[in-house]
Parts: sequence; C-alpha cells; structure tokens
Amino acid sequence: MTTTVLTSASNSFVESFGLSQIPVFGNIVEGQVKEGLNAGATRLGNSIDSNLFGENEKNIIRGKKLTDFSIQKSSYGDAIPIIYGKTRIAGNIVWSTNVRIVEERAPVNQGGKGSSAKVERKTETNFRYFVNIAIALCEGEIDYVDRVWADSNLINPNDYCASYSIYKGDETQLPDPVIESYEGENKTPAYRGLAYIVFEDFELTEFRGRIPNFTFEIIRNLKISGDENNLENNVTAVNIIPGSGEFVYDTLTHSKKDGVEILGIWHQTGEEKFINQNNASGKADALVALDNLQNNFPNIEYVSLVCCWFGNSLDANVCTVAPRVEYKTQTKTFPTEWHVAGYNRDTAALVTYADERPIYGGTPSDESILRFIEEATNRGLKVKFYPMIFMDIIDKPWRGYITCDSSEVHIFSLKPTGIIILFFIMLIW
Repeated sequence: MTTTVLTSASNSFVESFGLSQIPVFGNIVEGQVKEGLNAGATRLGNSIDSNLFGENEKNIIRGKKLTDFSIQKSSYGDAIPIIYGKTRIAGNIVWSTNVRIVEERAPVNQGGKGSSAKVERKTETNFRYFVNIAIALCEGEIDYVDRVWADSNLINPNDYCASYSIYKGDETQLPDPVIESYEGENKTPAYRGLAYIVFEDFELTEFRGRIPNFTFEIIRNLKISGDENNLENNVTAVNIIPGSGEFVYDTLTHSKKDGVEILGIWHQTGEEKFINQNNASGKADALVALDNLQNNFPNIEYVSLVCCWFGNSLDANVCTVAPRVEYKTQTKTFPTEWHVAGYNRDTAALVTYADERPIYGGTPSDESILRFIEEATNRGLKVKFYPMIFMDIIDKPWRGYITCDSSEVHIFSLKPTGIIILFFIMLIW
C-alpha cells in the first residue's frame, strides 16, 4: 500500500515541473526522471510495508485459490435402497457443513549462485479445503462397508479425513457426535434403521474444492437368525490361504523400501510400498480377512492355516524342500524383517521368476504366523497349522507331482528339510 502511495506522489512531482513541454527531448527526460523516482519510491515503499506489515508483497507466492465451489447435491425424496449380498452404490448426502478454507504459508528461500549472492526470503501461500459430511447408504442393518471410491478412484478414507464413522443402521444407534457438535444435543437425528457414513474434515483439495462423487461397496449377508438350514450359519471351519506371501498372514502392516548399502550403511533409494495392505481400511489384509470371515459365518470355530515351503524337483531322489523369498535385492521390510526356521533374506533361496515376476509369493515369515495364530485365538477361533509343499518349477503339472522309485522314498524323507515339512506335528492352538 505504501509503495502505491509513494509512486503516485513521485509521478505528480515530476509532472508539476512540466518537463514534457520542453521541445524534442521533454518527454524522454520526463520518462527517465519518472522511472528513477518510481524505482526509489518502490524500494522505500517495500521497506516501509515490510516494517509495518511484516512481509513484502512482491515476495509472496500465492497458490491458486478457488472462488467457485461446486458442491455435490443431495436429493430429497429419493428411495432408500435395500441391499442384499455385495453391491456398489452411490448413497445420498443427508448433512454437510460449509467448506472450510485453510490458508497455509511456508518460507521459500531463493538466491543466485555464489556465496555473495543476496538471498530473498519469499513466502508461499497455499489453500486447503475441508468439509464435514454425512452420506446415507441404504436400509440397515448392513454388515460392513468394504471399499470406498471418490470420483471412481479407490481410496483409503484415513488418508483424506481426520476420522470417519460407519453406522450399520440398527434400531438402537445413537446420533453421530460430529453432527451433534454442530446441530446441538437433542437436535440431531440418529437415522435409526438407515446405514450411513460420516466423514470428519474430509479434504477436498485434490478434488478442486468440491465434494467428490462417492460410491461404496456394501456387504449385507443373507443370514437368517435361528434357521439351522442356512448355509452361513452352518459353516464352522475354513482353510486360510493363499499359503504363500512373506507377510500375507501378518496382522502388522508391513512395507518395503529399496536401497543400497554404502560403507556398511544402508541408504533408501526408492519409495516405501505396502506389502500386506491392499484394502481401503488402513489395516493389514489378514485382519480384514478375519473380520470378513466372522461377519460372513457367525458360527465359525476352526481355521486351517496353510503355510508353504518349496520343492525344487519332481524327482524325490534329488528334491529338497526349503523356505524361499520373493526378492533378493537390497530391500528392507518394516517393521520386521523376514525369518523362517533360521533362514533370512540373504541365506534363503529365491522363488522362480517368469516374465520378471515371481511365480509364487515367499514362505510366510515365522513371526507373522505366530501373530496370526494369536489374533485368531483371541477371537475365539481354534487354529490348525497346515504345512504344504509347493513345487517351484516352471511348467510343472498342476499341483505338482513328486515321483520316484519306491526304494528311494527314504532318501527324500530323511533329508532334514523334508522331515520338517512332511512330519510336522499338526498344531492345535
């Protein structure tokens, strides 16, 4: 502001001398005088502005701020769908707040090359957008919401909002505390009999400040209470597969990072990638699988946990059985490393690759097996450990067939690794 005032004053000062009336060179002289005085006025104004307001307007980099918000509309009088089995639906907005704009400023240092270059301290301003929103899904009572999409992109809601709550639509559910904090106690409907989801502080920045088009995969099982002939009520035992995958059964979410070792120190070179979280809940896949299992089959009692080691030949006379890993590069896994029966990633063999991809996952790590068993037993399930041999051979017969002369069977069974697998005592936890 000060800069504008001083520049205007300098222009008036020059014009008061009437330099433009001088023949031939008048306009040129007046222009040069104005340019010089304006430059001085700008520097002086910037200095005064900086002292008065704490920042220099020319050193502020402003990100794009949205001026028009396109909010996804809700429809009054829409029919409430009734869901059976697994269905993907859009839902209907039943409540939302106004979009909240957050302005964030961060210093940006810029300067020329060389130690004597003057460094200008710039400030970058960006804008983020948030909303609280409730979306009705269908008639209750549902079992759970399996996946969530925003504008056709599968998302993990935990990555976009402070928290979210799913109401299954029973007749005893209470009002949502987020809605209640805005609408007031005793003024907030509980939407009993209606399944709905509430997002708190859902970030809209990625969606250009608008509420995206949400769709949800809803699960509602066909359970008939008290019907002893109902399939879901009669299933009491299942096999847990796939049997291969280094951390496929782990209840801890694991990730891997590529890197290199320099002078004995490991340095990360690639992005962190999740190994056993392939769902939108933010939990390990094994936990989601157990949740789904118990939701689908309320009378489940037993699970058989399949765990594979690998054979390397269809000829029992030369075949060895041992655990294997999926990769041997300088990759580290977090929060724990892979170990099976004394093997680690360096000492274990690598599973066979075809078209630059492993044909199997690796043997599940010992610690992941123990954590899965502990989780399952804490849920009231009985666990049978189920070792299995996978034949790690290209173009093997389906399932793999190990053949030999009858006189050679003892050679295969007496190998230490063969004993571990073939004569493992089935463990009932």
